[in-house]
Amino acid sequence: MLRDVEESQYLDATSGECAHLRVLVISQVFWPSLPDDSLEFHPRMLRLLRRFSIWYSELKAPRQLEWKPWLGVACLEVELAPGCKKEYTVTPFQANLIMHFEGSDCQHVHELAASCHVAEMVVRKNMVRWVTYGLVAEVELGLYRVVPRDIHKAHCQEVLLGDEDHDDCRTASSANTGQVGQLYEPYIIGMLTNLGELSLDQVHNLLEMFVNQDGDRTYALSTSSLSALMKRLCHDDTLDYSGGVYSLRSREP
Repeated sequence: MLRDVEESQYLDATSGECAHLRVLVISQVFWPSLPDDSLEFHPRMLRLLRRFSIWYSELKAPRQLEWKPWLGVACLEVELAPGCKKEYTVTPFQANLIMHFEGSDCQHVHELAASCHVAEMVVRKNMVRWVTYGLVAEVELGLYRVVPRDIHKAHCQEVLLGDEDHDDCRTASSANTGQVGQLYEPYIIGMLTNLGELSLDQVHNLLEMFVNQDGDRTYALSTSSLSALMKRLCHDDTLDYSGGVYSLRSREP
């Protein structure tokens, strides 16, 4: 198992034009069985996976890859409005869904289910995340429409003004990050151990995903509160921050 992890790290470092794709290639012999549920990828995502598969087959012939589309995470940068971008960390299937709205303001649950080759109930369940994020709205039963860019632009301007006006409030609330850190720090360290480097938005989205999966816990941090927590962890020599991303601080032997 450890050899699979080491080889996957080598693949990530040498994959060239597939640098946006980070994989964990595992052997069927030594790992437990994994879900075999199928999924039809969006054409853009499928092209990237095929390029990696071809490159891997040439490097490791005669081995072939069998993708597990329901495992892992996808990090997307979405342009909400001109000059206003935001990162989202979601499941590969949720990324697959939102990509079908490129060039199309509306999609019906029937169309999404047919495009992805999954049940409509699965589509409805996963579209809830994008509705919650405010990227799309369910305007009729089963009909999803992209939220107009003007609304996102106005919201981004409000956030910028709010950040300027509430610096004092943010500083005062950071005093509570010690107690909050005891709850969320294990999640943060675990994510950075497995994923390497993450931006603040990526940490925020992953925490929302993983913490809410625990039946007795609910993730309730704002982005500014999480930022204060991450700064404290950097100050405590737990994390490093460089180039807009966080990573675990290396420990000298």
